[in-house]
Amino acid sequence: MTERPLAVGDRIHGYCGGYFGRDHYDCGTVEAIGSDWLVARTKEGKAFSKAMPNVLTELVEYRDNERCTFYSDQDHCTFNE
Repeated sequence: MTERPLAVGDRIHGYCGGYFGRDHYDCGTVEAIGSDWLVARTKEGKAFSKAMPNVLTELVEYRDNERCTFYSDQDHCTFNE
């Protein structure tokens, strides 16, 4: 069974394996998506994006609609601050 691909409205959490740069630690909500790119936005409105082959399948592991997978303490998710 394969996981569903990323979609608009999904939340991605934290560092995301460095896909958005080594200084990126904010959680974001996907607001636009293409075959090899996505744009997400933090709770504060800051947009971040990535374009590369397989980006959508690589970032699936950082999606979690129920809890933040980046921070061990749920209260530290930037969407809960």
